[in-house]
Amino acid sequence: MKHKNKQFSSTAKIIGIVSITLTVLTNIPVVSDLLETFVDYNHYRFSNGDGTYTAVDNLFKNDRWPLRQTITNPRFFELHPSSDPTMYRLFRKNPFAFWRYGKYIGDPRYKLPYREWKEIKSRRPQPRPDGNEFCQF
Repeated sequence: MKHKNKQFSSTAKIIGIVSITLTVLTNIPVVSDLLETFVDYNHYRFSNGDGTYTAVDNLFKNDRWPLRQTITNPRFFELHPSSDPTMYRLFRKNPFAFWRYGKYIGDPRYKLPYREWKEIKSRRPQPRPDGNEFCQF
C-alpha cells in the first residue's frame, strides 16, 4: 500500500512541476504576445455602455485606442451626444487560460470594467447604421 502512495505522490509532483513550468513559460512577454496573436486574436473586444462604440484590439493594430478608459474623440460625441463614454471590456478573466495570468496583473485592458455583450447589445440602437466609423462589430 505504501508503494502506491509513493507512486501517486511522485506523479502529482511531476504534474505540478510541468504545470508551473508551462504557466511560467507561456507568460514570458514574447511567448505571451505570440499566443495573443494566434490564440487570442479577436479575444480583446470593447464597447461603451450602449454599443455605439465598439472595438477589437490586437497586436497588429497601430492605433490601440480601445485601451483608453473613456472615449475622447469629439466627433463621436457630435454624432452620439447622449452616449456613455465609459469603455467596457467584453471578455472575462478565465482561470483556465493560464497563458494570460501575467496580463491579468499588468495589462491595462484587464483594468477596465467588465460588462456582458448581451447586456450592451440590448441597449444598442437598432438597426446599427452601416459605415459607422466607431463600430468594428
